Amino acid sequence: MNEKPIKMLVNKLERFGHRFVVHFSYDTYKNLKKLNEEFSVSKNILPNFSAIGRQHYLRWCSISTPRLLDEVGLKEDFSLGFSDHVGFRAGTCFRYKLYDLQARKTLNLYETPLAAMDVTLFSEQYMNIQSKNEIIDLLDQIDKECKHYNGTFSVVWHNNQLNHRDHRMIFEHLIS
Repeated sequence: MNEKPIKMLVNKLERFGHRFVVHFSYDTYKNLKKLNEEFSVSKNILPNFSAIGRQHYLRWCSISTPRLLDEVGLKEDFSLGFSDHVGFRAGTCFRYKLYDLQARKTLNLYETPLAAMDVTLFSEQYMNIQSKNEIIDLLDQIDKECKHYNGTFSVVWHNNQLNHRDHRMIFEHLIS
């Protein structure tokens, strides 16, 4: 990340309005030391870091994760969604402030709930939907529900899924 071509790419992407998100590693959702190390690296590498993150595998502990994310200085998270099926794990499609259940206080951290993730749709261990049209219909249904309430339809789509023709077509449908 400290090499000149990478820094130039980061600067170019920021000029186009892109924001960078920390994709924390597997065990950070319950580990303050590891979470802090990874967050600090991002702050040091990215000059205009937006303090946004997402947990790997959408790992989440309602008791500790929000507090830890707030403690390291994260301002917005995109982790609260199901990994094994689509839907509204948080019960809403609206961005909201997270709450520390132990300290009984509102945190300075916002959650944008996740409604769907690509791997959830395709993976054999999750929904394992084989039909491109069935996936598009399902995502359109969730998007329609979010629009009905003027909410946010938040989706995780991994860049390696763009290597598959059908997956890329679904992604293109989503962004059109």
